[in-house]
Order: sequence, then C-alpha cells, then structure tokens
Amino acid sequence: MLRAFIPQHEIENEVEHLLERGHAQGMSRRGPVDLDWLCEAILAWALVYDDTLPKGIEGFSDFQLRQVRLNTNVSNVERMRFTLAHELGHVVLHHPQLEGVLEQVRLFEAPPDPAALLRAPHIETQADRFGAALLLPRSRLSEFRFQPILDRVEQVYLHFQVSRQSARIRLQSLNLLHPPTLL
Repeated sequence: MLRAFIPQHEIENEVEHLLERGHAQGMSRRGPVDLDWLCEAILAWALVYDDTLPKGIEGFSDFQLRQVRLNTNVSNVERMRFTLAHELGHVVLHHPQLEGVLEQVRLFEAPPDPAALLRAPHIETQADRFGAALLLPRSRLSEFRFQPILDRVEQVYLHFQVSRQSARIRLQSLNLLHPPTLL
C-alpha cells in the first residue's frame, strides 16, 4: 500500500538524491532546476505537452505509459513548472510503491485505477512538498547569494522561476526569510 506519511526530511533527501543524479549527468547547478531534463533524461519518463486535457486538469502522471502529461492551456509558466515538479513527486515518491500494489493486485483481482490511488489527500500533499523542494532545493537556497538591499522573495522568485507565494513559503519553511530589522 502507499505510505500514509513520508516525513519532510525523507522528501528533502529524495529531492537531493534526484538532483545529484542530474548533476552527475551534467545538469547545471545554477539557475532554475531543469525539470524537463530530470523527467526525461534521469527518470526516463516521457514528458508530453497536451492541449486536449480538460479544464481543471493541469497535469497527471501515467504510470503505465511512464508519461507525465502537462496541460498546455495553463498560461502561467510558474504554475506549469510547479505542476511538473508535483508530478515528478508522484513519480519519485509513489511510482515504486504503486508498482508493487498493482503487481500484487493483478495476481488476485482486477487492477485498481492508479489515478484513484493517487487522489488521496496525503499523497497529493507529499507530491506538493516534493514539488516545492525540487523547485527551490535546500542546497541551492543555502548557497544562494542574496543581495542585501533587495527583497529575498523577489530574488528567489525571479531566479528560480516560481511564484512569489512559493518563494515566500519555501524561504519561511527553511528559516531563510527573516523579518527586516528595525533600526
């Protein structure tokens, strides 16, 4: 069965492991994380941009075809990047577990709908946390050279191509967003 709880430190470790695999294969350590390349070159999943997905479906992982499908009708680049990072969370965190569940079920009964297994709220939360950690990796943020006179959220959102809200939440979660000191 899918694990009900994956601690944040395990999610962070999975992200860092994936990034190290990418770096070992030549992925840059600078700028935004190259999600397309991680998906296709490192994880060996096809990335399909699809303009036929229904409204409200920004993306999904097809475990049988080993594809991540993204809705091209999402106009916000930052949102599309988060959707891809979220789906990669399902691939890394849940695909190995789901394969085992599906194989076990195939032996005894009709296979369940993999998408239905992934809709559990805790599974989505895990994928969201993985996505945030992948877009804004702890290792890259700890090495980031913040300009003292500029807003940290602004610097991070521009550099890593994420939303301001994502930048703020991630910086706060890592204790890297300090309130301005009053003189």
